[in-house]
Amino acid sequence: MATNVGVGILHCVNETIGGLLVALMPTVLGAAASLALFAAMVAGLNEPTYALNQSLVQVRMRGTSMSTLVVLLNLMGMGVGPALAGALSDHFAASYGSESVRWAMVCVLMLNLPAVVLYARAARSIRANLKRAQGLKGHAGHWPAALSRPWPSEVNGPIGVCLRAQRHR
Repeated sequence: MATNVGVGILHCVNETIGGLLVALMPTVLGAAASLALFAAMVAGLNEPTYALNQSLVQVRMRGTSMSTLVVLLNLMGMGVGPALAGALSDHFAASYGSESVRWAMVCVLMLNLPAVVLYARAARSIRANLKRAQGLKGHAGHWPAALSRPWPSEVNGPIGVCLRAQRHR
C-alpha cells in the first residue's frame, strides 16, 4: 500500500504535466495526444486513492468513507474547478483575449501541486497508519464479527426478515 502513495505522487505530477501540455499545445493534434495522456493520468490517480481510503477504515465504514471521498472529489473537480477556470478566464480576458481560457486552465492545473505535497506527506506516515488499521482486525486477518455486520441483529421489518433468513442458511 505504501507504493500506492508513490503511484499517487507520480500520477499527480504526470497529470499536471499532461494538463499543461493540453493547455499549452499550439496544434490541435498535439493537444489531442496530450489530452489522451492527461485522461490516463486522471484515471490512474483514482485507484491508489481509493485503495488507501478502503485500507484505512473498518469494513463497516467503507461505504460511507468511499461515498464521502467521491462526493468531495466531484465537488472540487466538477464544481469548483470549472467555476474557478471560468472566473479566471473572465479576469484574464482583458489582458490575454482569446488566450484567457488557456492561461486560466494553467492556473487551475497548478492547484495539483499541493496534492503532490499532500501525497508526499501522507507517504511518511502511511505504513504506521496501515499497521494501526490492521491492528483492528482479528487474528486470522478477518474483521471481528461486530465490525463486519451490516446491520444490528435486532433489525425489524423486511430487512430484518431477510437478514435472519440469510443467517440461518
